[in-house]
Amino acid sequence: MIAHVIERVQAIRGVDEVVLATSESERDSIVAVEARARGVKVFRGSEWDVLERIAKAAMRYEADVVMRITGDCPLLCPFIAEEVLELYQRLEGVAYIWNDVTQSGWPDGTDVEVFSADMLYRADGAADEKTDREHVTPHIRRTYSVFTVKAPHDHRQWKLSVDTPSDFEFITDVFARLAPATDFSFANTARAVQAVKDAQVRQ
Repeated sequence: MIAHVIERVQAIRGVDEVVLATSESERDSIVAVEARARGVKVFRGSEWDVLERIAKAAMRYEADVVMRITGDCPLLCPFIAEEVLELYQRLEGVAYIWNDVTQSGWPDGTDVEVFSADMLYRADGAADEKTDREHVTPHIRRTYSVFTVKAPHDHRQWKLSVDTPSDFEFITDVFARLAPATDFSFANTARAVQAVKDAQVRQ
């Protein structure tokens, strides 16, 4: 699954460097090995203080702008990520931009966040709530200006991230129907998702 995420992140235009920020836990070594095999730099840090981990990774690799993508999104669409990044670069006075799945119309599993490394370091120094440390960006969103990228159609009813065994089975079926699998467009994903859902209805 992490290989699919990496492959799609590497296809995002405008991203200078891809870094996998995983934990120091031994069980996460498998994703670190996979990332290095695919030419991705790896930073390992706190398992539960994810904000600190991401901040230290950004500092280690001297990032100016951070695009955060989570490893449970194997159907990430590079073109959506590019739109978020391009808008961040164009809009003045916006500290943080995303395609929040509860508001944007894009489905869960295609979400991307873009913010400055400076905002990340400030949040790391100021945030003291457990949920802020674990989820990285809530402090930034509460403190600074936020812009949400809207989708042309509402797909919020779809869940394309993987959190449970049933999610994994569904996404596996979607990948089996991607034609071709190297087409990372949302249109290709949407056709495959709809085909799986139609098959489930027939059953």
